[in-house]
Amino acid sequence: TPKERVVKVVDSTAIKLRLAQRQRDDSLARAAEAVPATVKTAISRYAHAIESGQVGELRKAYPAMTDDQQKVWEKNVFAIATGIQVQVTYGPSSQDGDSAEADFTLHVTYNYNSSRGSTPPLQQHATLKRVGEEWQIISIRDVKASG
Repeated sequence: TPKERVVKVVDSTAIKLRLAQRQRDDSLARAAEAVPATVKTAISRYAHAIESGQVGELRKAYPAMTDDQQKVWEKNVFAIATGIQVQVTYGPSSQDGDSAEADFTLHVTYNYNSSRGSTPPLQQHATLKRVGEEWQIISIRDVKASG
């Protein structure tokens, strides 16, 4: 009897998608490694303040926050959510002397009316400066997604 040939079907589209995702993940990991620890500390402090759900904590982490920015957090998250969790993904950053710039994305999830909710990823750009021994966020603006 002739031997049967087994032919494997390869989904090239799926392979390309997995490779592209791996490249994106590698690129994000390299970007995160390049972010100065001082910048990560300031942004992490901001993320933890959001998780606290307390405006006072948010103001400590970001004293220059505008009233409009504060209202967004108060009305759209703090007033309706519990169990807030924030994950930060870092993008490109730079530091020059006592000032720094950093792109980052906040992934905010929370409990709302006995279910889980989330905000769309919040792409942000922070400007920071050294204040004494500590780095402080002096401005945050939204970055519009491209593409």
